Amino acid sequence: MPNKKFKIELKGGAVYEGDYINGKMHGQGKLTEDGSVYEGGFVNDMLHGQGIIKFPEGDVYEGGFADNVFHGYGKYSSGGSVFEGFFSSGKRHGKGKITYADGIVKEGEWKDGKFIG
Repeated sequence: MPNKKFKIELKGGAVYEGDYINGKMHGQGKLTEDGSVYEGGFVNDMLHGQGIIKFPEGDVYEGGFADNVFHGYGKYSSGGSVFEGFFSSGKRHGKGKITYADGIVKEGEWKDGKFIG
């Protein structure tokens, strides 16, 4: 079935605009849900590939996604602090650097979301 662009309302009031293949969000699109806006790749109804998500409280993540979570290299900004580095299964994992709003910088390795040095 050829790739088609759609704008549809999903359960819970979410709105999806983008590529839709075989009844699933697949390709490039935009998903607005609970005040959050994601623009980027989708595979079989899941956030997958490169994208950017803006949360209602002002946090922003830009980078890799796999199976609906942050995965791969990304940049997460929150409250004036910025983390740039690697994520695995939604958590900071691998090399990364966080710059806090007060200018303090922490750089090194993360494992399962925790700084290990």
